[in-house]
Amino acid sequence: MILLSMLIWITYSVFEGWREAHYWFHRTNSPYFDKVKNIDQHNLFVAQRAIPVFLLAYASFTLTGSIVLSIVTTVANALLFSFFHNGMMYTIRHWISREITPNHIIYPNKWFEQSTSSQAKLTFLMGPTSRTIQAILGLVLYIITSIL
Repeated sequence: MILLSMLIWITYSVFEGWREAHYWFHRTNSPYFDKVKNIDQHNLFVAQRAIPVFLLAYASFTLTGSIVLSIVTTVANALLFSFFHNGMMYTIRHWISREITPNHIIYPNKWFEQSTSSQAKLTFLMGPTSRTIQAILGLVLYIITSIL
């Protein structure tokens, strides 16, 4: 169950990165961008991500009967999310920009890029080095819980 939870979460994180890459590309290139550019959707994103977090935590608790294990895997998921989500988002946005706007290619470092225009409150914690460290810690937590 623990490894399945990790695989489900990583798959979700990658999918969310892919989806948001397309969302941000189309939003910023929309003729209506000036009217919506100051609207911060990050609270909506947090609420949207809370649903699978809750479902995985509930499934973990139901299958194992351990609230501690459920909490630890939820923390591990939180640590893994940014690495896979942001990495995929920056990579896809790079590919889109390369294909659609070859004179304005963004995020040349792809997976290990960092946004300079994000409105997210925790962007300062989401640099490539920090994301990688968080992912390693998340994997360590999963390894520890799978051993116990």
